Amino acid sequence: SRLPSRPKRSSAAALWVNIDVPPDLDDAVLDIPIEVKVEDRLYASPALGWPTKCGTAAAATGALGMGSDVPFQDVGPDADPKSDDVKEYGSGLSGHAASLSLPARADTDVTTPQDGPFVDVRSPVFVALGRKMIFERPLSHGLPIVSPPARYLSAGEARVVVPVAEELKTTLARVVKGQAAPIVPPHLERTIFGLRPGAMQAEFDMLLFTEGVDSAAAENMVDDAPWFGRPGHAGPRLMRQLRPPRGPALPRVPVDLATTHGRRTFVALDDKDGRFPKPFRLFAGIATVLRRINGKGSEESYQIRVLGMPLEPEWNGELTLQITSPSYATDKEQELAEALAQLGLLTVPPKGMGMSASLSIDRFPVPFAKATWAKKPGTGAIELTLRGADTTGLRARLDQVNGDSEVILQIRCAKEADNTANSFAPNDFPLGNPPGKAYALEPETRRKFALRLPVRPTSRPSLKIDPATLVFADPSYDRELSGPGSSDPQRDNDGRMWKLALDRFEYGPDTPLYFAFGEIDPSTGLFASPGLKPKDVVLTLQRQPASKEGRRLPAEPLTIAGVSKVGTNGYEIEVRSAYGITFDRLLNEDHPVSFLDGDQIVVSVSFKDPANPDVKRSLSVRATVVPRPIIAPPPAVYSLVAFTGTASKPETARAALHAAAPLPQRIEFIELLEDLAIGHVRRRALFIWTMSTPPAMSPRSATLVKIDRAGGAQLPEQKSDIQEPCM
Repeated sequence: SRLPSRPKRSSAAALWVNIDVPPDLDDAVLDIPIEVKVEDRLYASPALGWPTKCGTAAAATGALGMGSDVPFQDVGPDADPKSDDVKEYGSGLSGHAASLSLPARADTDVTTPQDGPFVDVRSPVFVALGRKMIFERPLSHGLPIVSPPARYLSAGEARVVVPVAEELKTTLARVVKGQAAPIVPPHLERTIFGLRPGAMQAEFDMLLFTEGVDSAAAENMVDDAPWFGRPGHAGPRLMRQLRPPRGPALPRVPVDLATTHGRRTFVALDDKDGRFPKPFRLFAGIATVLRRINGKGSEESYQIRVLGMPLEPEWNGELTLQITSPSYATDKEQELAEALAQLGLLTVPPKGMGMSASLSIDRFPVPFAKATWAKKPGTGAIELTLRGADTTGLRARLDQVNGDSEVILQIRCAKEADNTANSFAPNDFPLGNPPGKAYALEPETRRKFALRLPVRPTSRPSLKIDPATLVFADPSYDRELSGPGSSDPQRDNDGRMWKLALDRFEYGPDTPLYFAFGEIDPSTGLFASPGLKPKDVVLTLQRQPASKEGRRLPAEPLTIAGVSKVGTNGYEIEVRSAYGITFDRLLNEDHPVSFLDGDQIVVSVSFKDPANPDVKRSLSVRATVVPRPIIAPPPAVYSLVAFTGTASKPETARAALHAAAPLPQRIEFIELLEDLAIGHVRRRALFIWTMSTPPAMSPRSATLVKIDRAGGAQLPEQKSDIQEPCM
C-alpha cells in the first residue's frame, strides 16, 4: 500500500471561520463601559489542546499509571573500605526514583509491507515529561494590576508540538536499517538526580499522540516550514509533587580515584594522608603550589613559600623562596633540585629565554638580575634567593603603599624539560634576557606564577598582620574544564595525516591560545615521534572581522610582540611542539589589536611536503573571540572555617574565607601536546586564596567545607581534615 498524499492545506484550518467585524462608527463615544469583576473573569484554559478535528479519542486512552515514587540518598559506607573498586566508596548522590505503567499500544497500519526497509511514522507516540518550580504567589486582590495568567508558570504545558512525519522519517531512516513501527512500552523506570535540594516542584508525565494512521492530514503548522512541527494531542497528565532530597556527605576516595571519580577537594596526588589525598593546604605566610607530571608519568607538587615577610621600605632588594615537595623526603635535597631544574626554576638554557623574575609595585616593575640557590640539609628544602634588584627610589614607593596597592612578585620559569644535564643552574646564575632582543617563538609550557606580597610602611602607624594562604583544587570542576578544540587535519599524497589543532573553539580576550602542529601517528592518534620534520614550517596569524550587513570584510594580518619574524608576518615553529600566545601580544601594524564580538582568530601553518619539497601545503584553523568570560565557575560554595582560642578559653570557629562559585587563580594542563593531537584538552584548576588577620585572630587550625549544587557536603570527618598552618 502507499502512504496517503499530503494535502495542500492543514486540516486544522477548516475549524477557523473569518468574521468581518464592522468598524466602530462613533469611535467609542457612546459606548457604555462594562465593569467585570476580577473573580468573574474567565481566561483560556492552559490545559486545552490544539483545535484539531480528531485525535482526542486516542489521547483519552493514554492514561498513565503511577507506581513507586521514592527518594534515595547514597550515604556510603560507615568506614573507609580497603578496596580499589570505586563503587565501594559510595556515590554521594541523591534524587528520586519513579516507575510508570503505560497503556499497551502499537499504532500501525495492517497494510505495512512485510519485506524491505520501512519506518512507519504516521502515528508515533511520544513520552513527555516535565518539571516546574512551585512558587508561593500572592492572592489576586493583593496584585495592583489585572493581567492574563502567566502560563509559563503553570504546572503543565499549554500547547505541545511533535515532529512532522517527514522529518521524523528522515531522522529514523539513518539508524533503522529494517522495519520499524511505533510502540508504547508497558513499563518505565527513571531516576532523577542533580536537582536543587529542598525546592518544591511539580513533575508531570504524559503521552503525546498524532492524528492516527487513517488520517490523510499531516497537520503541519506551516506546510513549507517543517521545523515548526505539528500539533500533539496530550493524553491525561500524571502529576506529582516532588521535593528533591539534599545530597549526603561527599564520598572519600583514595588517591588513585581522586581525579577520575572524586568530588572532594584536594591539592595534589602526591600530597596525601595515608591512602587519601589531603583536602587542602593552609600555609602561614605567602605561598603557592606548582604541580607537574614528571618523566615517569607520576605527579609531583612543589610548595613555594616567601620568607621574610612583610616587606618594609628599607628592603635590600633580595627575596628568598623556600621550596619543598611531598614527593621528596628530608634527605633528598639533591633530587629535589634536579626536579626543580626540570620544572624550569633551576636551569639556564643554552639557547632561548631562561627564568625571569620581577617585583611589581603598583605596576612599576623592578626586575631581578640574578639568583642563588642552596640546599638546606635535613629539611628537604631548597632556598632560592632573588638578587640584584635596583632599589633606587623604592623606599618612597614602598612607604606610600596602602590597602589598595598591589605589590606582586612575578616569576616565569624556563621551558620544562625532563633532561636538564646540560642546563642545570649553578649556585649563582643570571636571570632575565637581554632587553630589546627578539627571540623565536618558544614552545610551551613555560610556567608563570605570581605572589602578592604584604608591605608594612614605617613612616606612619600600621597594624601588624599575619598573612596566610589557602591552596586547594576540585577534581569535579577539573572534569568540567576539559573540552574539545578546533583542528584542521589534512592527508598528503603518501597518506600521512598532518594536523593543526587549537585547544578551544572560543576564546576570550584574557584567554591564552594554545596550538600544535605535526604528523599524526595512526596507531596512537598522537603526534608521531620522532616523525617527519618538514622544512620551512611557518606560522601566520590573522584577525577576521565579523561581517557587517552581509558584507565580508578582509582579514587583517597580525604579528607577535617580541618575537622574531620570518618574512613579512610569519614565524618559524617546530613540529610536535605546543605553543601558547596571549592576545595582548598580538599587534596590527605595530598597534595593539582589539577583537570585537564575532571576530575570529585565524591560525595558519604552511610547510613543504617532505615527500615532494616542491609542493607547499597549508593548514588553517579558525576560532571565535567573544568579549565575555569563557571559563565557567564551579557550581559549589567553599568556606574555610578557622579555629582560634587559647588553652584558658574555649575555641571558637569562624568563616575566615567564603566564596560562592569562585573562579580559579590558575589553570594547568595535564598533557597539552597529547591532548591537542587527540582533540580533547584536559585542564586542572587551582584555587589560591590569601587572607590577613591580626596576630590574636590568626587561625590555630582550620578545615575546608564544600557544598555543591545538589547539596552534597564535604565536612570534617577525621582529625586529618583539620590542619594546622604549615610554617
